[in-house]
Amino acid sequence: MEIDRLISQCIAKDKFAEKAFYQTFAKSVYGICRRYTRDDHQAEDWMQESMQKVFYHLHKYDEHKASIMTWISTITVNTILSDKAKVRARLSYQDMNLIGKTVSVNDHLSELEEIIYQGIRKEDLLSAIRKLSSDYRDVINLYVFENWSHADIATILNIKESSSRSKLTRAKKMLRELLNEKSLQYNERVV
Repeated sequence: MEIDRLISQCIAKDKFAEKAFYQTFAKSVYGICRRYTRDDHQAEDWMQESMQKVFYHLHKYDEHKASIMTWISTITVNTILSDKAKVRARLSYQDMNLIGKTVSVNDHLSELEEIIYQGIRKEDLLSAIRKLSSDYRDVINLYVFENWSHADIATILNIKESSSRSKLTRAKKMLRELLNEKSLQYNERVV
């Protein structure tokens, strides 16, 4: 089913379309949520809350501003950050659109390539990211996977831009160490 038609049907409250839409995007949303927490139950809660917001605001989606997945990812990340920062004022829906940048190619992909080397499984990378403390995990997720600038990260996390840069550097170093440990453990089992 064409995504534009599916979206239209969801806006019209077609239950079959809503189920198809959910099944199409829930796994990707859950994947994003898992990168931000060690707790799978928390990831599930964030996924459900994010998908509720997506359905609630679906009539506001503008395909000329972003792809549907970029739009959903922005809502998901902001749902997570909002929940993690309950002491700060909740982000308004308009703020979500201003912070997330729409890009067709992830400019920070080289950062990810820097972190991992050939042969690392996706689950091993996720496991390593989940071992990082929350502040490092948030910065690396926002910078590498969500393609946010250090200025945007500093604003949303209420830190200095230089702190965002240093946390990213430390997070990459910790990831390399965790992935190297995993590689050594794997090699010891094989030998």
